[in-house]
Amino acid sequence: MIHNPDGTLTVSQSGVYLEKQFHQSLKRAFNPKRKTQCQSIIISFSNDEFDTSNLDEQASQALQLVQGYAKKYFGDAQSVSAVQCDGNGGRLHVHLLIGAVKTSGKTIATS
Repeated sequence: MIHNPDGTLTVSQSGVYLEKQFHQSLKRAFNPKRKTQCQSIIISFSNDEFDTSNLDEQASQALQLVQGYAKKYFGDAQSVSAVQCDGNGGRLHVHLLIGAVKTSGKTIATS
């Protein structure tokens, strides 16, 4: 599930649109030596934190936590987050992609 700007969940977000948005920021701060275009982080929650009995509500809560983390540590960099509940044990987890270039044109540390 992917969230809309208002925080509601959607399953229909255009990957092409998201890719174009990331690419626009990368073009603003073009550097031929840059090897990293984005940072990928997976934040996984234990069954004690989210038991997935009400997946819609818990997915929204997980997104809010991850958005707060992204804002605190990566400021105005573009980010995309997607919630999943699959894999070993069906644990709730969030995939977070953070663009290497902030909207200001400055880059984030990716090492």
